[in-house]
Amino acid sequence: MRAFAGIDLGGTNIKYGLSDQNGKILINKSKSSHADQGPDEILKHLEDCARELLEYARQKKMKVPYIGIGSPGTVDTDQGKILGVSPNIPGWGGTNISARLEKNLNIKVHVGNDANMMAWAEVLFGAAKGYRNVLCTTVGTGIGGGVIMDGRLAIGSSYTAGEFGHIPIVKDGKKCNCGLHGCLEAYAGSDNLIAMARKEIKAAGSKSKYQGTLQELTVRKILDLFTQDDPGAKKAIERQAEYMATGFAAVIHLLNPEAIVVGGGIAEVCGAEYIKLIKNSLNQYAFEDALKGLKVLKARLGNKAGFIGAAFQKEKI
Repeated sequence: MRAFAGIDLGGTNIKYGLSDQNGKILINKSKSSHADQGPDEILKHLEDCARELLEYARQKKMKVPYIGIGSPGTVDTDQGKILGVSPNIPGWGGTNISARLEKNLNIKVHVGNDANMMAWAEVLFGAAKGYRNVLCTTVGTGIGGGVIMDGRLAIGSSYTAGEFGHIPIVKDGKKCNCGLHGCLEAYAGSDNLIAMARKEIKAAGSKSKYQGTLQELTVRKILDLFTQDDPGAKKAIERQAEYMATGFAAVIHLLNPEAIVVGGGIAEVCGAEYIKLIKNSLNQYAFEDALKGLKVLKARLGNKAGFIGAAFQKEKI
């Protein structure tokens, strides 16, 4: 029997696990990524995670065909190498993950972009199962994305397909963390959500249920207030959903997907009401014909999606 081993590297934690061939999780663990300690230490931690998964499979007499890893940043999927800069992992650019781990583990190692891995998991086992043309996004501090076209993960000619968060939506707009201006992420990411919520909660005055100072406001508090029908938080989330819809409309008109899957904290906490806000806004920005049959769905796999997608990245629908 085969088992599939996946590792999801983040700026704070490494999530890793083993699944059977049907996507059932056999083990699921997490540890600190120690991103501040530099590439060599991160690679050691990735190797330790891989050895742990391989040992578990060996004890259960299961064969692991390869190790799959999802990483932030642009990933040369042919070499397993990180290209350019990963803002949350200093010095990570230029690291050849596959070469290092294959040498020490004596097993093939495949590496992909973390948002792409999340998208692939949702298509194989999650909300988008059964669809062949899908946009998957995860909304948090930043906004990641992955595109599946005709049942295959779109990588692009220089490995940057699916950078949904960096679609420009405002000419000469806010500066994004990527260095560009006017990106969707600069408007729909967590920093601007907090800024919008501060403004709306202040405007709501005594009608707001928020008790702290505006400087103490966090995304978590905004989401909690949204579930309590706080007027300021609701307006901020509505505005964020509208920004998301402008980005979705661009992809819809270009690729005409069957489904859009939305993951991340906002979708998880705000649920169906948030999805409804996006759908309502889409009606303002996308052609009626382009929206026919389109499903907007909440992601199902949560923070396990990254390592699941990584584990199955060489498998087909």
